[in-house]
Amino acid sequence: SYRNLLGEVKSSKFTSDMSPTSLEDIRIVDKEIAKRVGDKLLGQDGAIGSIAQVGEFTLQKIGNELRWVAPLVHRGLFQYFNNTQGTNGYISVSTTNQDDVKFVQEVNGKKIWLKYQPEAYFFNDLERHVYLNGWATKGLTDYSFEVDDEGYPHWVITVYEKKIGWNGNNAIGVLVVDPQTGDIKYYDIKDAPEWIDCIQPDDFVKEQVDDWGAYIHGLQITSERDKLKAANNPQMIYGSDGKAYWYI
Repeated sequence: SYRNLLGEVKSSKFTSDMSPTSLEDIRIVDKEIAKRVGDKLLGQDGAIGSIAQVGEFTLQKIGNELRWVAPLVHRGLFQYFNNTQGTNGYISVSTTNQDDVKFVQEVNGKKIWLKYQPEAYFFNDLERHVYLNGWATKGLTDYSFEVDDEGYPHWVITVYEKKIGWNGNNAIGVLVVDPQTGDIKYYDIKDAPEWIDCIQPDDFVKEQVDDWGAYIHGLQITSERDKLKAANNPQMIYGSDGKAYWYI
């Protein structure tokens, strides 16, 4: 049962199935550099920098461009009380050029306010907001900040269930939360909008890959025959079809 959680595993030839990447598309800006560039850009605006800070960066494809994106989040409780309508915008950094950094505060002429977020308090706290609106009994994880191809921000949350008793975490769908209005929409995996890059959490994938390799002959107590294990944590890559994949 644990081994089958990964689903169908197909054999393929690495040299023919993995297309080489164009030199223009190689990622030279990692998460740490994006964080440093984002903090520097926000620091240039003292008024905003005193009440907000750059949150967690997420790698994603926006249109045909690969970028690091992070929301502005509250610095603390007192800053939250002075700014309950939310933080105003997000930082976007190109993965190929660290000088290509944007502070997005408007989309289609409308101001962005991130009212619901993990660093908010009381009923604006993202996790509490989701729980109090019908999702308290569901497995939720991987609260990620993503923007659609129009540049509009969303919170994307993986919905999962236990497939083997109290174990066997398996993603079944995704919640999309509007950070400005709090509107919550649920999608099965097959129906999720195409702009969503990641529904399967990396730790779920790592665990399922390890189980697939460990239980190749069922439960082996004394033998390691034919066992496999992941050599690294999952790394996100993008295929020639434009979709995101975990590579291990």
